[in-house]
Amino acid sequence: DFSQLLAMEARVVSRAIVKGQHFAEITLLLDNGELSTFLGPARKNRPEALKDCLELRKIAAKCTDDLKLLQLKKRKVELEDTTWTVKDLGGRLLDGAEGPPPGFKPPSWMPAPAEAGGLGGAPLGYVSPGKYRAPVPKAKEEDSVYSFKTRKLIVECADADVRDLVATNDWESKAKVALQQAFKKFGPVLEVRVGFKSDDGEKVACIRFASAKAVDLAMSKAQRGWLPVGDKHVRVRQPAVEAKAECRSFVAPRRAAPALESAPNKKKLRPNERFASKQDADDDPSPPQAPTEPSGTCPGPTPGPSPPPVEAVPVEPDRPVPLAMDEATSAEDREVASGEEEITREMKGLLLKPFSQQKKALKAIRAKWHP
Repeated sequence: DFSQLLAMEARVVSRAIVKGQHFAEITLLLDNGELSTFLGPARKNRPEALKDCLELRKIAAKCTDDLKLLQLKKRKVELEDTTWTVKDLGGRLLDGAEGPPPGFKPPSWMPAPAEAGGLGGAPLGYVSPGKYRAPVPKAKEEDSVYSFKTRKLIVECADADVRDLVATNDWESKAKVALQQAFKKFGPVLEVRVGFKSDDGEKVACIRFASAKAVDLAMSKAQRGWLPVGDKHVRVRQPAVEAKAECRSFVAPRRAAPALESAPNKKKLRPNERFASKQDADDDPSPPQAPTEPSGTCPGPTPGPSPPPVEAVPVEPDRPVPLAMDEATSAEDREVASGEEEITREMKGLLLKPFSQQKKALKAIRAKWHP
């Protein structure tokens, strides 16, 4: 039966194509009898495009009744923000990525390249016998060494500044490490390349981040177009078209780099160490200078040494006194007084312990009386 044969044929076919970059191409036979072609996001290599074929083909097989392919478009937007790893592309995960889905026959409705009127193998625009709908060429962005997606993730550094980071012959490998360490605080760094030729023909070092937020953070931290790398500075710029005008070009090299901020002292001091310097400054005031006497007068008697200053003994604050009990004291007051006496004994014992153990003992007392 022809209807049963058609039911076993695939209505969705996928393949990976190359048009400057690698793309996943999905061809669908819609319910109204028309053929529709859908391209996935641009990829750097063929395995990533094959992975997109698997993801888009699963969605396309369920939406042949959707003439606008809204679900496919939504999935494409999600894939544009997805970076495939070696774990996603390794092994036999990409087997069967091209062609019909598993369990379906190759479709008979796909015309051969010769049936397309000799139009260079463009049968994916085929609508019906005798009709051909040429694919609409998409408006291309200006010629660039970066793809549309990658340009948003790139920060470029001036090649002259990168060469000054390391004064050795093998400066490239060491400069890559220095740039990786300096820029990873803004976000995950996927790639660092030095001696790269940019769109304007100038040699630069490019840093590719995993997200555009890291690029925005790095450019926001640049002071007058400079970013610190180790003990030096490099000039940075952003090649993306959406970037601000002042961020798309390097500043003049004659402009002095901003001063490096000293690293903060991260050593934590104990309370007695924090206040020791202040007490020493108060206890050791600078000795007053003796007044000079005019010449020609007899010097008076030399004053004796001044008595040592009397150290002020800090006054101990009043400690809480437990409640005094008598015959008229109620049972509730007696319970309160016994609790106060126990707390007083524990606090006296706390003061006799070393300073390093007092905080732990105080926590134990609080947990006991204030659960």
